[in-house]
Amino acid sequence: MATVRLKSTSRPSKRPKLNLGSDESNLNDLVNFQLPPRRQHFTGPRRSRKTTANIPWAKERFINSAYRFVLKPSVTADYTVHFVDPDIYFQWGDIAQILVPYTGTSLSGEGNSTCPICLCPPVAPRMTKCGHVYCFACAIHYLHTSEHAGWHRCPICFDSISETSLKPVKWFHGSETESGIAGPGSTLKMRLMQRPQITTLALPQSETWPSDLISPHQAAFQFLPDIYTFAKFMIPAPQSLQDDFQQELEALQIDRSEKIGFGDSLEASFVEGAITKVRALIEEAKSLNVPSLRNAIATAKRGMENIASQRILREATTKFADFSVSDHRPEDWTEEQEQALNDIRAASSASTRLKARKNVNPPPPSTSTYYFYQAASGSLTFLHPLDIRILLSHFGTYASFPETIEVKVEARNEGSVDEDLRKRCRYLAHLPEAADVTFIEADLEQVVGRDALAPFEGALRSRRARRKERERKDDRAKARAEEKEKERMAEEHWVLRFSASRHAPSAQREEEELRAFLQGAGVDVEDRDQSPVGAQGQQNALPGAWGERSFASTLSGPAIARSRPTPDTQRGNDDGWDMDAAWKELEQARSISSGGEGGRKKKAPKLVLSLNGGGVPTPRRR
Repeated sequence: MATVRLKSTSRPSKRPKLNLGSDESNLNDLVNFQLPPRRQHFTGPRRSRKTTANIPWAKERFINSAYRFVLKPSVTADYTVHFVDPDIYFQWGDIAQILVPYTGTSLSGEGNSTCPICLCPPVAPRMTKCGHVYCFACAIHYLHTSEHAGWHRCPICFDSISETSLKPVKWFHGSETESGIAGPGSTLKMRLMQRPQITTLALPQSETWPSDLISPHQAAFQFLPDIYTFAKFMIPAPQSLQDDFQQELEALQIDRSEKIGFGDSLEASFVEGAITKVRALIEEAKSLNVPSLRNAIATAKRGMENIASQRILREATTKFADFSVSDHRPEDWTEEQEQALNDIRAASSASTRLKARKNVNPPPPSTSTYYFYQAASGSLTFLHPLDIRILLSHFGTYASFPETIEVKVEARNEGSVDEDLRKRCRYLAHLPEAADVTFIEADLEQVVGRDALAPFEGALRSRRARRKERERKDDRAKARAEEKEKERMAEEHWVLRFSASRHAPSAQREEEELRAFLQGAGVDVEDRDQSPVGAQGQQNALPGAWGERSFASTLSGPAIARSRPTPDTQRGNDDGWDMDAAWKELEQARSISSGGEGGRKKKAPKLVLSLNGGGVPTPRRR
């Protein structure tokens, strides 16, 4: 028995040394295993590298970037974190309604989406956590078909959904003339937006913004000016929630009547369940009307009234600037107008005294504010940066921009918000990541005049050239895509046509090859073409290796009605080629030719025919 002995050595060999001539084998080289040298830790300064890893797509990210939210009314709720970072998701339980914009629906022409279950405009629409919208009754019916208690898989994305996670959807319809979907050659109305750097709330510049009525770090009420159109999130009044749910209740009642009229009692029962749920939401909205919330709403409405009265005061001051006490009063002059005139004089004298007073301690400089133009409909459509530079050159400062402009659209560029866009356009840092935005290239000649455009003629010419080059690239890419589609369709057409017509030629080729093989083997084969034709003189029976109609010709040829054989057809079949007799003669010939070799009897070869239209069949021994 061979023994294995390990010898310790201080110097391992680089090449294995095997002693093949003796019983002892040196396995020292085989067990010579060493770990690779450890990499030294670098303690010096490292250059920071920008990571370009793609962020995985999440349903929360999609909902946060595509929609706006009506939060549950609460005085104690704190949403300050959302005024700092727009990418922070809202808690699903704090959402009362989801505002789906008019341009974000699948059927923008009608302003409605389509329920994936009933394929109709949703009645009392509800959104799941994955962002899909269903009818309330359809969602309840679908959840009742689940094998699990209380939840089901979304029929579109297979995410888990439940009845408690469904949120009411409210379609946001902008003005028809301010839809924000302006194409080249159309006119678009835009408003000057103002956003302080310390907040993500951006609203049109007006008498209510910036002011004490709307705080930059506190959720504003829905009824305040421009909040419902431009704010990312807002707080509703309990009465507005009740009105919205009441409209859903009326729509569900109409739907139930239609289901009963059609005799669909099953669907009518689920609509009745949705009606019960909506009535519960109405009662919940009524319970939100607490005294603290009522006081906050009353304070906001008084602030709006004060701002409106100040506006009237300013207009009256401008109108009666030269009106003195000794002037004759009109006949319909009232005491209220006289009191208003005295208030105007008092306010004018107070402002004069304040202007004459020297300010010893000047206030600290105000924080920087971003100004930009956005579509008046509230859609994320903005003015091109080059056009903003032209306006800045003409008006001098951003604060001097007109509050409202109407521009002619020359082109539009679509994109999405990412870190690169936030660095290039810092005024859009309040938008959540992955939000779809549109930049329009406008003709500002009617706003600033032809002379103001002269210094930017080169930049405008370069922009038009880039736009034309981009359009040419898009046209070429579209043409290539259409050409590939045509080639693919043609290839599919010829493949189908070849597969439908390949059986007849393959059957004929198969018969010819088999006939040649049998003739070479010395078997007398009668010509198939000499068989008699039918009584009507038409050769409906196609030639084939399997008789009157081969398997392949039966698939590709016309259908032939079966009938009982007549004496003439029976005689014609007898005169034809009998396949069984041919095979028998072939086996006998093979056995005779092979029987002379030696005294051992050999089995006749067996032929295997391929129906795939292949080559000559080859004999195979069993």
